[in-house]
Amino acid sequence: SGVSNSTAISSIEFERERLLLINTLNTYPNSKFVYFSTCSINDEAVNERPYVMHKLGLEHIIKAHTENHLIFRISNVVGPQGNANTIMNYLVNAVKTGVEINIWKHAERNLIDIDDVKIIVDEVIKNEQQVKTINVAVRESLLVSEILLQIEAYFHKKAMSNFSDKG
Repeated sequence: SGVSNSTAISSIEFERERLLLINTLNTYPNSKFVYFSTCSINDEAVNERPYVMHKLGLEHIIKAHTENHLIFRISNVVGPQGNANTIMNYLVNAVKTGVEINIWKHAERNLIDIDDVKIIVDEVIKNEQQVKTINVAVRESLLVSEILLQIEAYFHKKAMSNFSDKG
């Protein structure tokens, strides 16, 4: 029920998630609290964006209010459904619909399959007793331009894309 769009700037949405978090911590004070945050906290290129600052603030609330928690900082999750704002769904939709998109030639994204996230999280929850913050990502990131090429090949359709020498 949290904010999952990394480009979000809505203080209303951020406050809604903060209040939900505090209410949940107060309602279940003796439970292990599991929270999904973002690996972007470690990315100097984006870690001052409102979304990332919001997620870091929520991590601080969790650490201050519970002795029994696991925080999973997740990279870019890929799965069959979900948030239209994820990089993969954004690129797939752009290719399928022919919407013009701007691609930074040197930008990278770290993609992880939802099934792998589930396996990792389940295993950590089952075996981890101490308080921890854990990054869940793959070893190597991919160029967004390469991801787009793979999507184009899969759909046999060229994207309407503009490339900038950024990233």
